[in-house]
Amino acid sequence: MGIITIDYQTISMIAVLMFALVGFMRGWLKEGITTVLLILLVAVVFKPELVTPLLVVANQIVKLLKAVLINLPGGPKPAAGAQAELKDIFTPENPYNFLIWTLLFFIGLSYLGSKVAFKDEGLSPLSRILGGVLGAFNGFIAVSLFREFLVRYFQGLTMEQRAAMAALQAGAPPPQGVSVAIQNVPQQPFLQSVAPWVIILMAAILGLVILSRIFKWQLK
Repeated sequence: MGIITIDYQTISMIAVLMFALVGFMRGWLKEGITTVLLILLVAVVFKPELVTPLLVVANQIVKLLKAVLINLPGGPKPAAGAQAELKDIFTPENPYNFLIWTLLFFIGLSYLGSKVAFKDEGLSPLSRILGGVLGAFNGFIAVSLFREFLVRYFQGLTMEQRAAMAALQAGAPPPQGVSVAIQNVPQQPFLQSVAPWVIILMAAILGLVILSRIFKWQLK
């Protein structure tokens, strides 16, 4: 079995460049919506208990969907009865798998929702440049959040979750094909890794405001 090693910094740079390109095409207003949603998730890094009410609702929805889609032993049962026999996927003690899905949902929602909510009109150079700056910032925050949630999820696995994962690995056939390993993953705390980018973003916005005054660019 071969192993492909990928550098984390390379993945981060590709994501930042892709987000920056998309932000340049969308403009600052649409990209700003993504920034707001990502900032909400940054707050959850420090207060994960805030998502507990959402976990309860998400578990109920997933259980209901599973009860509809699968047949439990003993014949057909009402959805409510089948729902009670299914285990929770998301737990308040380790909500980070839920937060990973929430991160992906927020990114998709911001890009698709803003496309529907805002008309595609001509963008000024300042709007495109600012959108590119916000896009690069969003890309870095998204990658950092994904890394943070994933690391915290594996660090916070409950004994039941670890046992289930070990049983799944024990019953799985030997791995075939190619495996992917990621190296040089930053070990510093989330806030420490994000702080320099916040400073860069603020400096870039200040520079753009100054240039807009000099060249009389319009923000639209």
